[in-house]
Amino acid sequence: MTVIDAAQWASPHPSGGHQMPSPFHGDRLKALRTEAGWSQAELAAKIDSDARQVSRYENSKVAPGLEAVIRIAQVFNVTVDYLVIESAPRRPLNAPSTIVDARLADLCDRQ
Repeated sequence: MTVIDAAQWASPHPSGGHQMPSPFHGDRLKALRTEAGWSQAELAAKIDSDARQVSRYENSKVAPGLEAVIRIAQVFNVTVDYLVIESAPRRPLNAPSTIVDARLADLCDRQ
């Protein structure tokens, strides 16, 4: 398991993100956004940001702060570790905790 040092998130960049190197994977953000069929502006509106900042995140010019990473994870329903740990598998953020929960969620999605 990879441990992310809190100091990696501690040095804000003047443009609103954080200087690289960063554990954040901009390529994964771009893939998620593209898969959802959203423009950078549409994603920016969903995470309370702007399209230029989303572009910077995707191109690894800056890394989003921890709060923005959490918003991104929520919007795409992926775990934070998927966004920041290279070896982390893609998993839903709000995964059912039991088989019964999974079946209930499936039934609700069908309605």
